[in-house]
Amino acid sequence: MTTSLFLHCGINFSSACFDVSLTAYLLNPGTAQYDLSSLASRYLPSMTASEATKEGTEETVWHAMLLEKLYPVLKKSLERQRLLSLYETMELPLVEVLAAMEKAGIYINRTALHEKNPEKFLHTSML
Repeated sequence: MTTSLFLHCGINFSSACFDVSLTAYLLNPGTAQYDLSSLASRYLPSMTASEATKEGTEETVWHAMLLEKLYPVLKKSLERQRLLSLYETMELPLVEVLAAMEKAGIYINRTALHEKNPEKFLHTSML
């Protein structure tokens, strides 16, 4: 789960939080998928959701199992690539700031934008 999802719900974390999606991004920024299924396929190939479904494991329990298994693997990878300090001192603290920005949104001064380039304003207003 991403930390920003919890922050949007008003749940704040201390440094005890470990964001597997953020960690996976640091380890492999060129990848487009950082959801739990993709991370499990990449870092835990022996664990498949179909096995859990056969055993009757609920989706939430399955996600909790994946998070528990991903944590040591991803943390070890951060250490091996010397990215743990970057994660702890820069990336994780920024999640709260970015989540707040995402929640607040941005303000666009349409008049000023129109004055800068009327043709582009017309195009964006049609979107």
